[in-house]
Amino acid sequence: MVIQRENLWYIVKKYLPADRKAPILDLGGGTGLWSMRLAQAGYHTILTDISPGVLKRAKENIKEKGLSEKIKIEQADICDLGKYKESSFALVLALGDPLSYCGNAKKALKGIARVLKKHGILIGDVENRYKIFDGRRASAWKDAKRILSEGTAFWPDRKNPAPIHQFTPTELEGLLGENDLQVINMYPSNLVWSLVSSELIQHEIRSEKVLKEMINLERKLRGDKHLLGCGFEIQFVAKNQN
Repeated sequence: MVIQRENLWYIVKKYLPADRKAPILDLGGGTGLWSMRLAQAGYHTILTDISPGVLKRAKENIKEKGLSEKIKIEQADICDLGKYKESSFALVLALGDPLSYCGNAKKALKGIARVLKKHGILIGDVENRYKIFDGRRASAWKDAKRILSEGTAFWPDRKNPAPIHQFTPTELEGLLGENDLQVINMYPSNLVWSLVSSELIQHEIRSEKVLKEMINLERKLRGDKHLLGCGFEIQFVAKNQN
């Protein structure tokens, strides 16, 4: 969703390293969305994902954009970052909810804290427990009850049995703190989509003027802490205290 991407990029830009040659670690980077955007801004990244198929598509996308020299592609599990040296990165991205999908966010965050430099920045997002994705995560009351009570959801087609963890803001902040990652800020994502009917948005978003209005309004609304549980995801910026 373009509104989400533009407001995330607005945050990421604030924390880009001064040294453009210092690699940025893009965990769960998928087909290369953020690595390519960083490369286009002149930065070097290491794009990781657990799926070889996804990385193959990322390689094709990156080559097509002529960015292969700035992006290194590696298969890696976010829960096992042992291949990376301690205190290697000033900035780590975990965008696209890899902490919700990895099966052990606590272990993943411990590894991320290890590879971050002192005062290094982690920018990530997780699925929000208080937004059950309009039925995509709950087809019956038992699903909704389990999500709201335990935070455990599943893919809607159930062909993938792997659980998805949906976080509360308090839970996420506590888990970050356990790993010496101090929360600088948290934001709700996709607020406009959450608060306004999707039919209305899809009709209006074709106008570039309206799209800019939505992006700017979302950016303003994200500053209201009372809306933190209303977005589809919880986005966060945290600093390594080690």
